[in-house]
Amino acid sequence: MTPSSSRMMRLMPDRDAARGRAQGYIDEAQEFAFPPARQMVTAPKEAERPLLLYCPEQAGWQTGKWSEERGRWVSAAAPEMCLEPTHWMERPPDPSEA
Repeated sequence: MTPSSSRMMRLMPDRDAARGRAQGYIDEAQEFAFPPARQMVTAPKEAERPLLLYCPEQAGWQTGKWSEERGRWVSAAAPEMCLEPTHWMERPPDPSEA
């Protein structure tokens, strides 16, 4: 083993530990920035509270809200359109609210 390869072997555990810590920070930041989507059974059914709804049969993410009169989730942009979400997330604030 050459002196430089011996030195590399001593530094590798430190590099791997640093890489592991860095990945932990990245994972934590991503979860904070993009919280995981939740199951629909946990969604708040408040008529005036728009949510991001994941509707796999309807092209993915939609902004929708609960309709008391229909007893279903509907599109916030087109309330006549019923949605079939499987997951939900809070919507981010509007730029004017941030």
